[in-house]
Amino acid sequence: MSQLETAKLLWSDNAAPMSIDYGDVYFSVDDGLRESEYVFLKHNYLAERFAALENTPRSLFTIVETGFGTGLNFSLTLDLWRRCAPVQARLRYISIEKHPLTLIDLRRAYQHWPSMKDMAEQWLSVYPPLFPGRQICPVGHNVELWLALQDVSEALDELHASLHSHHRQSQTVVDAWFLDGFAPSKNPAMWQPTLFHAMAELSGASTSYATFTSAGIVKRGLAEAGFNVNKVPGFGRKRDMLCGYLEASNALPQTATAKGHNAPWYLPAQHPPANKVAIVGAGIAAATLAHALAKRGLAVNVFEKASDIAQNGSGNKQGVIYAKLSHRDELSARFVTSALHFAHHYYLPWFKDGALVAGRDGDMCGVAHLLDGDSHALQQTFTASPTFVSFHTPEDASKQVGAPLSKPAMLVHAGGWLHPRAFCQAAFAHPNIQLHVNCTELQPIKIDKGWMIAGQAFDAVVIATGSQLEGMVDYLPIKPIRGQVSHIKSTEALATLAMALCDKGYIAPAMAGQHCIGASFNLGLNDLTLRQQDHRDNLDNLAQAIPELATELPSDDNLDGRAAFRGTSPDYLPLVGGVVDPTRFGENFAVLGKDATREVKHCDSYHDGLFCLLGLGAKGLTYAPLCAEHLASQICGEASPLPLSQQLALNPNRFLLRAIIKNKSQKL
Repeated sequence: MSQLETAKLLWSDNAAPMSIDYGDVYFSVDDGLRESEYVFLKHNYLAERFAALENTPRSLFTIVETGFGTGLNFSLTLDLWRRCAPVQARLRYISIEKHPLTLIDLRRAYQHWPSMKDMAEQWLSVYPPLFPGRQICPVGHNVELWLALQDVSEALDELHASLHSHHRQSQTVVDAWFLDGFAPSKNPAMWQPTLFHAMAELSGASTSYATFTSAGIVKRGLAEAGFNVNKVPGFGRKRDMLCGYLEASNALPQTATAKGHNAPWYLPAQHPPANKVAIVGAGIAAATLAHALAKRGLAVNVFEKASDIAQNGSGNKQGVIYAKLSHRDELSARFVTSALHFAHHYYLPWFKDGALVAGRDGDMCGVAHLLDGDSHALQQTFTASPTFVSFHTPEDASKQVGAPLSKPAMLVHAGGWLHPRAFCQAAFAHPNIQLHVNCTELQPIKIDKGWMIAGQAFDAVVIATGSQLEGMVDYLPIKPIRGQVSHIKSTEALATLAMALCDKGYIAPAMAGQHCIGASFNLGLNDLTLRQQDHRDNLDNLAQAIPELATELPSDDNLDGRAAFRGTSPDYLPLVGGVVDPTRFGENFAVLGKDATREVKHCDSYHDGLFCLLGLGAKGLTYAPLCAEHLASQICGEASPLPLSQQLALNPNRFLLRAIIKNKSQKL
């Protein structure tokens, strides 16, 4: 993994921007808009194919583009989709860009196409932080833009369900390809045989492609990979272009398995997409997942032991949508950045549509993080993403936060606070969701085709119970960490707080004249009785963050608050995916305890249709939306929004595998 480099552009008044690194322009100076329509939309027959889709949420069309550039192709595709596709069908547009343009450069580029400005603003408003890896951008109207900010070979590998040689071609992901990188003569590194064979692996019998070039290396590469190759007239002064479809995959035989993929331990059992799903638990994890499944047209039943929703960790009055950002290009940093960006744009529509009320149910107002040490590396990493995060002196930060700060601050604009119960209530209101409370018996029972819970049959069951594990998932290493929040009345000075504030603790802007501050971390403490010491610590942490307001804070005597358990994993990443029989899992992969590089072809230890969404810890509001989309995709047989490497990092059975490889015993 390496740090991301944004595009270096050479601008001139009347010409298209040119890439300094590649010496090529981003669009035709003749008429770039019409050329994109002609090459990519017309020769992939998108108008006809969009119109022919079924009017159902299960109807998903996926486009993969090599070279996002100015996003012109996406803007045109989005416009065509809005005009031609059925209202319930879904579009997934996956674009790969190694050197993305900054938001400033993108807006400058659209000065060339005034007619597309409004269409472009719909995705420019969700343009992601320029951090390596895949960023998921919900555009609205059943459209998602997945921007893979990385090398093309890495990005295509991450679209696979597996990189094991025996399982690489297990899923058709792509319906149409836009091959739109810089010309082969300018960027030969992209137009390699590996590109064309990766295309074949991810394509099906009806998958099409189109490209502006007719270079010999492209013709030969496509033909060798099994694509039909048609040379047709190009646009304007370009004599020829290529288009076609996959005839028969001739993907390169895999003589070796990708590193770390010699054993398919992460592959759940193959099963038909579910129609009826049961979720055990009724907190944030369950609410986001239930809604993700319901909007795909599934019938969802939510079962809760308690007498009401959003108990346990989801029962606090206020929770902060935040994450600890890193300048390092590491797997966890990619997930955290992507999850925070997605969460921000996931919650915003709930407020815009009126399902949640700003100030009463939450506010996507941003989060201020006070800085103690050197933040130069972090600033350099996010300097091209000022709408995502910005850095400020104490004086400037104080003005924006609405409180007198004594330290510099990082303002994470992709964040805010939420009343968890209000969100859960809004999510469970979907007509495809049925809610059941006061449930006494929630142990899943396997039947011939699916599972039984509370006397009802389901295709799949998901355990989303926070720190309280149920039966068949108690082998998972979830540790409950007690957390206590304190409730304080707002004051004249605190009432001006415009953003959530995080330091050693947190405080959110006032909700009904009150602030929720906290929260303590009491590992090993099992008593939920309110502790005066925790109130004192919460107040002390707030006083350190805003020293000038220390005298206005109440005493810790008789302070109201709430304590609950967070369910956390040993590596503090969520546990999301299929559930296994741990004994059988150990038998499947026992050979890895002697040689971790040994190849294993099959895994039959997964329970068919049994999943979990657990271990969200203190960042449940941030992690839940993206994790829910990942699991909903898995249950519905779709490609996951999470790259393969992150799917493995979140797989709930990773700790079983690590124990086998380390040849150590673990509770099974």
